[in-house]
Amino acid sequence: YPDTFSAGAILGAGGYVCQSGYKGIPGFVYCPGTSRTQKELTSKKHRKKWPRMSFWHGVDDKNVSYDTMLLGVAQWKRAYGIFSQKATPMEMPGGIIYEAYRNKWGKIILESYTLERFAHGIPYSDTCGTGGPWFIKSQLCFAREAVRFFGIR
Repeated sequence: YPDTFSAGAILGAGGYVCQSGYKGIPGFVYCPGTSRTQKELTSKKHRKKWPRMSFWHGVDDKNVSYDTMLLGVAQWKRAYGIFSQKATPMEMPGGIIYEAYRNKWGKIILESYTLERFAHGIPYSDTCGTGGPWFIKSQLCFAREAVRFFGIR
């Protein structure tokens, strides 16, 4: 819904996947038919409309493969038309690798957080709340970083 959302944050998931033999959460991947082709959706006409995206994924995720995040980043790079742009990885506290891609005005339009030694869960720190089921203690807080990325604070 690019006309509704200006940014999104994806945690423990990734690109649009339609494949047989999916190994992960049963019934997780739904592959509806679409009248729009990939070529149409990545045309210059649509590039201005795509929301900015932030991807977060644990390398040790056994529910949803880390490869789906890599697929998602590749798909969004194609949608934004930043085919050849390479991000410079930045190591953050707690073994987290951050990468960012910018538009021609220097604004980050796509970012990814690779969470080393993380399973399927939500990163949180003591400074942003209390964990519960599916929360993993980290030095970064997913909620805080997503709000920053959205430009809310």
